[in-house]
Amino acid sequence: MTGLGHKEKLDNMWAFYDRTNNEDFAICERVQVGVKATAYQGGRMTFRFEETIHRFQNMVADYMTSKPSIPPGDASPPYEFERNHEKAPSA
Repeated sequence: MTGLGHKEKLDNMWAFYDRTNNEDFAICERVQVGVKATAYQGGRMTFRFEETIHRFQNMVADYMTSKPSIPPGDASPPYEFERNHEKAPSA
């Protein structure tokens, strides 16, 4: 983009944004058609791509059922990290 003016840069950025969002809309619409198909029975999320979604959904469900917790991940992380999900002691 060397040599382009401010307006041209914004126009290019907007065109890219518009194109990628339209691609995302089309993908989401096709996924919804597939999910509504009678042959679709649901299933487990893939840990490689959807673990964070799975964890978030579990946290919301746990919160709604008064059992707040952080679910363990499907795969071991490449590093150890501290999980602090216990309730803080009352003062």
